[in-house]
Amino acid sequence: RNVFVFEAREKYADMPLLVDPSGIYVRPEGSVYLTGGAEPEEGDHAPDPKDFEVNWPLFEEVIWPVLATRIPAFEAIKPTRAWVGHYDYNTLD
Repeated sequence: RNVFVFEAREKYADMPLLVDPSGIYVRPEGSVYLTGGAEPEEGDHAPDPKDFEVNWPLFEEVIWPVLATRIPAFEAIKPTRAWVGHYDYNTLD
């Protein structure tokens, strides 16, 4: 999972967590916003558990277009920070 932080000129301090049907989410966090979502599926493979590189094109190609469509004030945003992490889960249950 990739999480991106961005600033916007317009502030929506009372904005609730918004989750698009595509799975992209955004929420305010103080003076910035957090956004992210799962990467599009590319075949049936598990991610490399040692890969902690941020997928910067994910923001530009997938997340940003969704946010700009939902909230026009987010048409002119750029990520300022980001991080990546993995979720461990059991598929045997």
